[in-house]
Amino acid sequence: MRPFLYLLALGAFTVGMEGLMIAGLLPAIADHLGLGLSTAGWLVVGFSATYAVTAPLAAALSASFERRRVLVLGLAVFALGNLACAIAPDFASLVAARLVTAVAAGLYMPAAMAYAGAAVPAKDRGRALGLVGGGITASLVLGVPLGTWIGTVGGWRWPFVAVAALAAVAIAGILIGVPRRPGVPGASVVARLSVLRRGPIREILATTVLWSSGAFAVYTFIAPVMAHSAGIGPVQMPALMLAWGVAACLGSVVGGRVVDRFGARSVAGWGLTVSALALAGLAFVEDMPVLAVGLTMVWGVAGWAVNPAQQTRLIMAEPALAQISLSLQASGIYLGSALGSLFGSLVVAAGLSPRLGLLGALCEFAALLLLLRTRRRATLPLEAVGTALAPSRARS
Repeated sequence: MRPFLYLLALGAFTVGMEGLMIAGLLPAIADHLGLGLSTAGWLVVGFSATYAVTAPLAAALSASFERRRVLVLGLAVFALGNLACAIAPDFASLVAARLVTAVAAGLYMPAAMAYAGAAVPAKDRGRALGLVGGGITASLVLGVPLGTWIGTVGGWRWPFVAVAALAAVAIAGILIGVPRRPGVPGASVVARLSVLRRGPIREILATTVLWSSGAFAVYTFIAPVMAHSAGIGPVQMPALMLAWGVAACLGSVVGGRVVDRFGARSVAGWGLTVSALALAGLAFVEDMPVLAVGLTMVWGVAGWAVNPAQQTRLIMAEPALAQISLSLQASGIYLGSALGSLFGSLVVAAGLSPRLGLLGALCEFAALLLLLRTRRRATLPLEAVGTALAPSRARS
């Protein structure tokens, strides 16, 4: 693979780290700023909703601009936004800074994926996209526990400084090692959104939103959930986040492989069923660390096997529209993150954080019901979707 792809992947790693590490920092932020944990959850709601809305807009509006300039601009604003988070004097300022980082992330990620896809020969496109998108996956295993550990040792502001520093390194690398490349006008915002008129795509994306809502209703508030069910405190959270990240990555990789053998619909169905049962079980476990951690790992594997299955379903539903529908899949995940975090914050505000697993399970079962009610559709030969699926698995 060409060296510049690793630089783009570093930028993706940085974006993924910032977007996901916040879950481990919420209790410390809430305590330091004198907030309720449910109020602090708006840091996730605002970021996720902003990314979901702005990423398709940014991709469409920036398509004709020189590619390296867009990449640098996105990461530069992202770094400044994180520095603003680090020095934010109050909650309103912190929320505003996170909204800035969400817009910047929504500018960088589509531009990085588009650059990777256009800068290599067609035969290498899948691997190139998989490598760059794999930066997000790597952030689950390394970036999130690292950010949580930094926050535990030095305070919640320092992880944002670390992310800004990583972004600066990525910017320097891109300026030195990524060639300039002219932009190419792409599909307009209206054209991108018009695919939602197609019933199969709309149903699959709605399933994704419900699945993501259930996952993030619990993930956003994982600290109080695990404190109740497993007695895990701030000191142990980095290790838990590392284990969960490994489980999620394993689910993504294994999910992508078993889709080839058992079919996307079956994998999505089983993933939703098992994750729902694990989350429901987590709601009734108290001070049982082995069982609670075990259920969390099962949820990580099963839940994140759903993403590659959903991406495959999108490709099979409308192969000619796969590029657009897969970009909307990412927006669907972030929309679900915003909704799940919002609903989760209401549960936490009601003093029922130990029961968040029930909310997550309800969303997963709703996604399963929607999956089951959709008609079974004719599938394409797997080799017809292999190239498009390869990058998707790495992004999951």
